[in-house]
Amino acid sequence: MSTNLSRWARSVRRRWGNRASVAVVSNLPPQNTGLANFTHRLFLPEDRDFRVYSDAVTAAHGNGVGRNEPQASAPNAFPIGQLLSHQAAEGFSAAVFMLGNSVHSVASMQALYTLARSHRPPPLYAYLHEPYLNGLLAPLVGPGRFLSALRRSYPERPFPDDAAAPREAPRLVERRILGARALLEPVRLEGIFVNSQFALELLRVDYPEFPASGIKRLFHPVFTPVATPARPAGGRPLRIGSFGVPNPFKKLDVLLDAFRRLRSRDPQTELILSGYGMAAFAKERGLAREPGLRVQESPSGEVFEGLMASVDIAVQLRSATFGESPGTVPQLVALGRPTIVARIGAFADFEDAVCFAPDDLTPEGLADLILAETKQPERRRAAMAAYAAAHESGRLLGLLRRELFGR
Repeated sequence: MSTNLSRWARSVRRRWGNRASVAVVSNLPPQNTGLANFTHRLFLPEDRDFRVYSDAVTAAHGNGVGRNEPQASAPNAFPIGQLLSHQAAEGFSAAVFMLGNSVHSVASMQALYTLARSHRPPPLYAYLHEPYLNGLLAPLVGPGRFLSALRRSYPERPFPDDAAAPREAPRLVERRILGARALLEPVRLEGIFVNSQFALELLRVDYPEFPASGIKRLFHPVFTPVATPARPAGGRPLRIGSFGVPNPFKKLDVLLDAFRRLRSRDPQTELILSGYGMAAFAKERGLAREPGLRVQESPSGEVFEGLMASVDIAVQLRSATFGESPGTVPQLVALGRPTIVARIGAFADFEDAVCFAPDDLTPEGLADLILAETKQPERRRAAMAAYAAAHESGRLLGLLRRELFGR
């Protein structure tokens, strides 16, 4: 062991004691992913049980690339390139790899493969924030090898003949080709964590070879809000919000049509669209001069939550879901914001804390539903408070500790 690594191992033992930590490999801000915010807020700097490794670590997190000493006042985060050497120097009790369906998780997936091939790796776990992972598989293997990787891992599944179709999520989900099996079968995992029963069932269908007892259902936590919702002053215009990454399944065109109908009744009505990719969506739809519309592209976590706190009601619709964790809805619930969702996938878990839209929702119907919900702001208050208490982040950490440490 090198002198620097020996010094680092001694310093860790002085600071944390002899107990081995769990390595958490994930995204961190400023990466524009819900997973980055999830990791940053869940694993607190004073928590001795978890140490975060990321390809986004900067001096703002306490470690410049190449440094081994965490600053006392900063989160316990390290460059992902130090994962292997720290395992060799000290040894982890386990390593958990947080994975999402995007190119942002490529570095974490590569680190999982590297650690799995190392001498005496720790127990390895994958925490899937969605079981549909073809958006991670494609950039990981490269566009020229994506189709062959799927065919190799899913030889028994009905496969589209045309080359373009496998990149289309609905057609792949229909054929039960989610990509999780292709990514994870080369690695010996102790367990896989998911955030909903719906995700668990999708994963079991996609990867039936993995022991069912090794797939554990957790939940996406509710974090203590950093923003304080202000009660709207009398006479303030109705403000609607929709948050997250836009895609064809989120029915934003239905929301825009409903918003225009509401403005025809009250020209002061406002709509906030905020998230990664919202600016491109607005440009594509020619919304630059849309009256009453505010578009906020890729805000910081605090600004994003402040925008959520500022609305009277949020609309988070889906026409299809692939097992993803609805990260914005728990926070809207924590902020006490009435929220309209589709009863689909993991969204069904919110029960009375949200308003479920009918499957055949029209723009006119959505406009009426928005008005009905905002006229009874206290209607779901108790259910939202109960959901937030049952799903607060400390409870999730407790479940992780029990799974990883047996306590």
